[in-house]
Amino acid sequence: MSSLEGNKIAAAVLVSGITAMLAGFVSEVVFGHHEPAEDAYPIAATLADTAVAVVEAVPLTRDEILALIAGADAMKGERVAKKCVSCHTFTQGGKAGIGPNLWNVVNQPVARFDEFEYSNAFEDFADAGDAVWDYESLFHFFEAPRKYIKGTKMSFIGLSKEQDRADVIEYLRQLSDSPAPIE
Repeated sequence: MSSLEGNKIAAAVLVSGITAMLAGFVSEVVFGHHEPAEDAYPIAATLADTAVAVVEAVPLTRDEILALIAGADAMKGERVAKKCVSCHTFTQGGKAGIGPNLWNVVNQPVARFDEFEYSNAFEDFADAGDAVWDYESLFHFFEAPRKYIKGTKMSFIGLSKEQDRADVIEYLRQLSDSPAPIE
């Protein structure tokens, strides 16, 4: 390609850009932007019609959590728990994956498997007291794992629906030779 052809191409691009800018400027002058005097489709609604109650999140009490779990559906919990199978196993004697096996986890100590390498955050959480995966701790952990145990490596964002959390806990409760009582 000769330099003359390159100049022609560059000139064509420049002229096209200038033409587009001028067309936009001319159309703004000719048509302008005018606010309508009134709405084309007026909507008659009062604040009371559209008001949304803003409720500050109040954590459920232990009794409320137990009541949710008592009415939970383990089959639905199993479906929701499919989100967890990429990291966890659920079978008796199953090997750990990225996360530990969750068979018989209800009412068991946090970070209970010596053969699994837990994150420092989990180990610190377990060492801070007699941390046990009871119904309340599971319920709050499933809501937002990274908030419940700060610094965990777990990437799961959590379950926002209370009923989903209760269903998963009921499913996990059933994964035992003798399921823990709901009390």
